[in-house]
Amino acid sequence: MARLCILREDFSLELKIAYEDNIPSLDENGVDWRKIYSFRALCKTLLEIRGVVENLQKLQEFQSFLNDRPDIDKLFDKLKEKLTQGHTIIKDIRNEVGGHILEKPMLEALENMDIERFGTLQLSSNFAKIHYKFVFELIMAMLFRKVPSQDQEQHSKEILDNIFGVVYALMDVIDSIVIMYAKSRRLL
Repeated sequence: MARLCILREDFSLELKIAYEDNIPSLDENGVDWRKIYSFRALCKTLLEIRGVVENLQKLQEFQSFLNDRPDIDKLFDKLKEKLTQGHTIIKDIRNEVGGHILEKPMLEALENMDIERFGTLQLSSNFAKIHYKFVFELIMAMLFRKVPSQDQEQHSKEILDNIFGVVYALMDVIDSIVIMYAKSRRLL
């Protein structure tokens, strides 16, 4: 349960970073880069949360806790359902551009990248002012390397709908489970 609490806070921070319109100290490489970075981190955290949920299911103490509280058992089932819905796409994103930057998808993206994609390289004698602003386009090319240009916008909407279907339900469910668990252990 402690791991779930830590990951909930990671998840909350990643959401805030993704949704905030303007964070000057993080936006030097562009708002789009900050948001895609946060999105990639969010995918890693969602998979970690899924792993914690699967491990909790295996614990006899937690099973007993759920059996004694059907309301929490229902919430836990909802959490598992939401995490399963987006699992494949979240795992693919985490594996290819989140937790790793794999060579094969990068090469495929570079070979198939639309000629219209471009970015800039910001140079300076000050390390803090150097930015590879083209990396956002590289990540996008990796994400959509198998999708024709004309279908990429629709595909991105499907990815976001899939992932944010998980995201919207997750916070309330996690909070409810943790609060009820803490109450049952007389921690609140």
